[in-house]
Amino acid sequence: MFAYYLHDLDPIIFRIYDNVGPRWYGLAYVLAFICSYVLLRVLAKTGYADLSVEKVGDFITGCALFGVIIGGSRCRSCGCGKAECRATAGCLGCCSSPFTFLIGTKSRG
Repeated sequence: MFAYYLHDLDPIIFRIYDNVGPRWYGLAYVLAFICSYVLLRVLAKTGYADLSVEKVGDFITGCALFGVIIGGSRCRSCGCGKAECRATAGCLGCCSSPFTFLIGTKSRG
């Protein structure tokens, strides 16, 4: 028979107090920003990027802040941005596809 995997992973890396501590998705954000900084800096040094080496840090910081703010304000599943969807851990079924907010159509119902 086919088996399935049911994970029981803790979202917190280590606990400082009760439910306070660094989380895995936060670590993923930090590693992504560091990797993008290093990669863009290498590309700027070799001349493959149109950005100067001195401005790489400012560019990555701006992209990180803008991306986290915009990404955090959208519904995780469908991108509708409704407070009800953000309050629950996913979409309430208000949109028919994950890309509905891009094409501007709404589902019936």
